[in-house]
Amino acid sequence: MFEIVFQHDPSRQDGLEHPADAGQARRRLIEGNARFSSLWSDDSSDAQSLKVPSNLEELLPSELGKTPEHHPFAAVLSCSDARVPTELLFFEPLNELFVVRLAGNVVSNESVGSLDYAVQHLEGSVKLMVVLGHTGCGAVSAAIDAYLDPAHSPLMTGTLGLRSVVEHIFVAVRTAANALNHLGVSPTGDPGYRSRLAEVSEVVNAATAAMTLEHVLGASIPSDCGVVFGVYDLATRRVLAPDGSGLTKPPSSLEDLEKLAVRVAASGCQ
Repeated sequence: MFEIVFQHDPSRQDGLEHPADAGQARRRLIEGNARFSSLWSDDSSDAQSLKVPSNLEELLPSELGKTPEHHPFAAVLSCSDARVPTELLFFEPLNELFVVRLAGNVVSNESVGSLDYAVQHLEGSVKLMVVLGHTGCGAVSAAIDAYLDPAHSPLMTGTLGLRSVVEHIFVAVRTAANALNHLGVSPTGDPGYRSRLAEVSEVVNAATAAMTLEHVLGASIPSDCGVVFGVYDLATRRVLAPDGSGLTKPPSSLEDLEKLAVRVAASGCQ
């Protein structure tokens, strides 16, 4: 048994200091995810209680009619999947993360506009933009099905909305497939090809989205704000990145993206 407690102590607000830069923001998210993933790690029967310091005064001000301030330290583009509770998996209280959720964590005009608003209009509070993919992503799976079986693609992407999501992810799937092909792994020669393609595509999709954000927003990203990506593993509850950290910088070019895809594909083909 375990419990997660959002603890409000007006006399003491340890752990709620606003990160001063992108590096501090990244470390805070990685450390928070490590705490979350540690749930159930203790084999003892003693109850575990993990406390999340929270300043509820900011959301529930005691002064009637007072509007709470809006000051998240990170903006996160994540998938809409209900198994990916963004604030909880980073062990963050409310009003600390500006979360944009779209199926497949795709970069659309709306998601870019939302993140652009966060970094431009929240008085410099946002120090980090995060693209968070996850394993077992249904949107990535739909894109893979359409890629592997083009004849049935209209049946799987028959609506305008779903087709739009799949088309956004197609670049990542194609890049992942090219990486596997580079290593000699093909749909006909490997019975586990589809699952391997999904694993690589999920990473490449998140990396592609983060790289696109950097390129599209460009100079509008404040100098003290960084962009990173990672993939949430539903099985281990860990946020992972290809470099072994929890969150890492995206590739800077399509060539670097292709190299990343090959590295990820190679790590799963050993």
